Amino acid sequence: MADNDRQDNSAKATSGADGEPSAADAADDQARAPVGDAAEGADTPGGHAPEADASVAADAQDAADESRTPDDAPLAGEGEAESSRAADDGQARGAPGEPSLEQLIAQQRERLGATVAKKDTSPPGGAPTGEGGGEGVERRETTEAPVPTTRGALQSRFVQAILVVNTLLILGVVAVMIWQFGFLSDGSAATPAGAAPSDPASTTRPAAPAEPPPRPMSWARAEAALEQQQYKVALAGYRHLHAEAARTPADSLVADLLVFRRGYCLAQMGRGDAARALLREATASGSPLVRAAAWYHLGALDLAGGQHLQARTKAYRALGALGAVAEPLALAGDCDALAARAVTSKVLWTYGQVEAVRWTDRPWRDPFAGLSQAALRDRLRSGTDKLEQGLLGPQVARAEPRALRRPWHVRAVEAHLDELLARLGAQARLDVRWVNVRPPLRERAVTVFAGDASETRIAEIAVGAAGLVARFTGETVDVYDPNGFDTLTGARDLLTRETNACWRRLLLRLGGRDTTRAATGRFALAVVQELAGDTLGAIKEYQLVAGRFDTSRVAPRALLRCARLRLAMNNDDGARSDLQRLLDKYPDFQAQDEVYLALGEANRRAGQFNEAISDLRRLYVQNLSADSRAAAAYGLGRCYHAKGMPVDAETWLTRFIGLAEADHADLPAAYLLRGRCRDGVGNIEPAEGDLRRALVLAGAQQVHLDAALALSELYLDSQRYVRALGVLSDLDVASLPQAKLGRYLVLSGRMYRHMGLPNRGVRLLTDHLGAVKDTQARARVAAEIARGYLASDQRDAAEQVLTDVLEEMTPCAAYYAAACDLAQLCLHRSEPQRAIRLTGIVRTGDSDEATRRRATRLLGEAYALQGDYRNAALAYSNMLDDETGGPQR
Repeated sequence: MADNDRQDNSAKATSGADGEPSAADAADDQARAPVGDAAEGADTPGGHAPEADASVAADAQDAADESRTPDDAPLAGEGEAESSRAADDGQARGAPGEPSLEQLIAQQRERLGATVAKKDTSPPGGAPTGEGGGEGVERRETTEAPVPTTRGALQSRFVQAILVVNTLLILGVVAVMIWQFGFLSDGSAATPAGAAPSDPASTTRPAAPAEPPPRPMSWARAEAALEQQQYKVALAGYRHLHAEAARTPADSLVADLLVFRRGYCLAQMGRGDAARALLREATASGSPLVRAAAWYHLGALDLAGGQHLQARTKAYRALGALGAVAEPLALAGDCDALAARAVTSKVLWTYGQVEAVRWTDRPWRDPFAGLSQAALRDRLRSGTDKLEQGLLGPQVARAEPRALRRPWHVRAVEAHLDELLARLGAQARLDVRWVNVRPPLRERAVTVFAGDASETRIAEIAVGAAGLVARFTGETVDVYDPNGFDTLTGARDLLTRETNACWRRLLLRLGGRDTTRAATGRFALAVVQELAGDTLGAIKEYQLVAGRFDTSRVAPRALLRCARLRLAMNNDDGARSDLQRLLDKYPDFQAQDEVYLALGEANRRAGQFNEAISDLRRLYVQNLSADSRAAAAYGLGRCYHAKGMPVDAETWLTRFIGLAEADHADLPAAYLLRGRCRDGVGNIEPAEGDLRRALVLAGAQQVHLDAALALSELYLDSQRYVRALGVLSDLDVASLPQAKLGRYLVLSGRMYRHMGLPNRGVRLLTDHLGAVKDTQARARVAAEIARGYLASDQRDAAEQVLTDVLEEMTPCAAYYAAACDLAQLCLHRSEPQRAIRLTGIVRTGDSDEATRRRATRLLGEAYALQGDYRNAALAYSNMLDDETGGPQR
């Protein structure tokens, strides 16, 4: 093809008008020269010249590198094509700095003359030379297409050739890039024909490493970074050290420690999954101490993730491994605390009170920190001989006679739990009973080491390491599966007892050394007892925390919870004492709003309304939060209502309703109380609206019943009996509590009496009188029955009922009303002396103003009935002495 192209150029050169080659022909010939070289290189194996292939591959790599530059950078192939086109255009136009057209023509003439002379002297058998060769080419082109003879046609052919060359170059670069970087759809690199297959690793893009390569760092520098909480720096150092230690079998324990250190760093960095994997690997270490530390931190991760029972299991596995270490370490106390906290959190979760105890996350006592290399290696090797001895089966032996207090040694590595407990029970005379544990669970593998430990401690660790719970009753140990109960109550009771036992054992071991942990443990124990219903035990524990650990952060909260329990037991004086002590000793306590609210409630219930109002006003003015302000306003409304100040009560209740959220729990009760206040001052329509809202919003049965009864009473007072009947008929008398049954019956009898149906009311009240157990409520119902008898003119029956009522009932509003009813009945029977005596009871008693006025009127009628008009006039004028019944002095 190259020879033919040159012959075509020679034919074109001889076809010019003046017999000389044209400038377009010269440029065309110059542009075709590199194409010819590339075509000649294509004859080599692989289809291209080796030098050209290396150059193209390098260009492709550069193009790939440049492809990671910003978006406005041109691609490599496009840059080359544009440069080539610019150069060709510059040559065609005679750009500045380039040879002129006349110079190019002269140079091409010399080159063509030399080429023709060389072809004329070519040997026979070669390519056609001289005019014969040119004529042969001339004849072939004539048969295909007429040869252009004009200058414009030659330039057009030159442009087309340049475009073809540039297209081929671009396609070649793209093909090399595809072959080099493996962009083919099937993921395999294209191998050129005839070329040897390349290494697959060299034809695919290498994956980015998951972690940066380890950087050289000494143990001291890595430990220093860990102490400064530079976990990323420490992690890189531990990775480097682990890579070095893994090459030496003698450093296997050090390598295990470095695996643990890496897992710890990842856990502190929040990479839980990666940390778990490394910590799990460290639990198989040949060093018991590394095993214990890894199990402890796995338990801490489980506890943080809400897996409470799994955290407890891992804490006991850490204790089981830690028993092999010769020297006592603080890590043992951390493991016991982790187990106690885990089971406590599980109990709190069953009650929905996980946030009731605010745990203090103290840093763990690192057993590897601050040691020299020799001491560190000694500590890593501590207990390794016991690991080897325990592989042959569980070993239980009595200690030396001098250690009679804790007489047992145990070595067990991955031993079945039932086998270990059987051997321990046989030698220690301890009876083991499997309560609800299935046989597969009894064969769980446990690793337990103990030296000079009691049989109960060994059983506790072994059973806990298997995820079970041991309860000790004398010489018997009962083993339970906390997940083997059919009901939540059974599991909760078991875990509650285990929580109490766990904390008491830990507090005995702590003694007076760790006051922070002891205070938190006592507080947690009190909270669990409170939730379990042991109120007296909880109060005792709270008082102990506040007295013995008065400087701890849980002391003020213990006083607050203790005061609330006392309020629940109606011990208002004790609650006020605790709350006042809290305010005096802990003025910076964060929950000030809770303290003031509880103190205001205690004072209100004790009848100390002024003190309660003062406390609640102080809380309202402090404006600690919107919720506390609303609660203070509600408390003030209740206090003013209890003092008999309905206007002030309405004001504060209105403020509460404006501050409270739409779903506030006290909102229905606030509407009910405001409705009563408005009803008391005669605002009937607003009161009716409030009572209706309370009836609609009330979710609790207590508030709903109170609102219904209050609304029906309002309708009775305003003589809307049909509406009152509609409200009362919606209530089921059979399901009413005792506290509301008496009031419901009295309102029903009153409603039927005012509607002119007294006999129906009497029948209703008589049928349900036996269901009323409270003496006072029963007397009120009986008094309403007597009024029904009076309304139906059954005076004898009414007199008998009222006489019984006055004998059974203690003085109250209903008692004085019944006395007035009986006095009026006596007047109808012309018994003025008895009427005067009954009215005297009302006038000298603690009756309300309306009842006193009624009694005074009846007294005047009694004096008039017996002809004592002077005293009758004095009685009507309210000038009689209440004590003597005579004229006032």
